[in-house]
Amino acid sequence: MNDLISRKMVIDILKQSGIIVDNVRGNLIIEEINRIPTAYDVDKVIEQLEDYGKYKGLLRITDNPANCDNYVPVMEVKKIVKGAVKDE
Repeated sequence: MNDLISRKMVIDILKQSGIIVDNVRGNLIIEEINRIPTAYDVDKVIEQLEDYGKYKGLLRITDNPANCDNYVPVMEVKKIVKGAVKDE
């Protein structure tokens, strides 16, 4: 089972069902929903990194085009992605 959901879809469902209405309380609920950290499918990310690594082996990381390029081995990026998973 996948726990990835759309915040917008949840908000729309709650509005359509009448649980959230346009008032202060409703806006506070929407704000709380929007504060939920973004989740991602670790297995899909790893799969994409493995596919990328077959051809390149390195990922180019840049924050700003004016900065120097940094290259990170795909194996290291995979470790970072797997380490970012928090068990609930």
